Amino acid sequence: MDRQESIRVIHIIRAPVGGAFRHVRDLIKGLGALGDTNILITDPRHAQKLGVQVSGDAASVLFARMGRLPGLGDLLSLARVRKLAAPQRAQVLHCHGAKAGLYGRLIAPTLRPRPLVIYTPHGGVSHIRGLKSRVLGLVEQMLLPLTHRIIFVSAAEKEMFNESVSRIPSGRAVVVYNGLWESEFEYFGSLSEKDIDVLFLGELRHIKGVDVLLRALAHLSDKGVQLRAVIAGPGDPRSREYFVDMAHSLGLREVAFPGWVEAEETLRRSRLLVLPSRGEALPYGVLEAVAHGVPTVASRVGGIPEVILDNEDLVDPDDWLGLANAIEHATTHYGEALHRAAKRRERAKELFRAQDCVAATRRIYSECAYE
Repeated sequence: MDRQESIRVIHIIRAPVGGAFRHVRDLIKGLGALGDTNILITDPRHAQKLGVQVSGDAASVLFARMGRLPGLGDLLSLARVRKLAAPQRAQVLHCHGAKAGLYGRLIAPTLRPRPLVIYTPHGGVSHIRGLKSRVLGLVEQMLLPLTHRIIFVSAAEKEMFNESVSRIPSGRAVVVYNGLWESEFEYFGSLSEKDIDVLFLGELRHIKGVDVLLRALAHLSDKGVQLRAVIAGPGDPRSREYFVDMAHSLGLREVAFPGWVEAEETLRRSRLLVLPSRGEALPYGVLEAVAHGVPTVASRVGGIPEVILDNEDLVDPDDWLGLANAIEHATTHYGEALHRAAKRRERAKELFRAQDCVAATRRIYSECAYE
């Protein structure tokens, strides 16, 4: 593979939603602009269930069922993914997420020509605890010899993987930050017409800490601090119903659950982004808020402190009281919060750029080919 010649890349991702899929779409867009051919293999059921459309700049989108949990169905899914990948004759197989990482690394030795295998966990098994974590850690160790590079989207994610999953041989792991395109750095901090006090952007899942945010809002409401909140993002109907019922049981009447929204337009209307996650790699919601100069309160987990270096407005996960205090401080001392947000934005413009993410990933493809 010549460093300048165009290449064929297969991207495999189980569920085309969330930050991981945003990352994939950015790679496909950027690599496509360089003349590379991108093929996407994914499971459309998850997108349909969550109300998100699969679209993008891929040369072709191929579909295979991929269940979230391990089971006998994985054997059929593995065969289907291999059948789709074999005729593509790709030089690179880039696997996004743990399930895609399993499938891609198992089928790669059977493909001709045999592709380079790049794996980006996007948090994945690093967020799992207990017996399941140990089992999946053993699987990851067995798959390491089939992996040319593991790309982590934050230094914290790499450290978590080394500590809780498997120690990676020197030179096999690389950190490449998620990034945003230049057009996504429009400054919103000075806008005066904002009808959302608190915005949450993310999937409606336990790991995202939606319940922690609701408890914090309820505590503030009991103190007489009434805030208009929007909890936006995809989620399966059962999860959404659970959080809606929780909001009602806590007496919260100023909380909306609109489902998926256009992040940029919603951030334009928001005074504060809040992301109280229990685990993250490097969330796009925080990156987008910082890029637009929107003050942000978030958990001190994963790569978030690599974006919010000043350590202000960060709280421990599951600390709903600390979260409530941070939200109240940011909203009542809003000028100070805007000043901090503006400083973070200037740093983000240098460090978290999508074009840099694409270029670094492309270099990794080429370097692996020459080893």
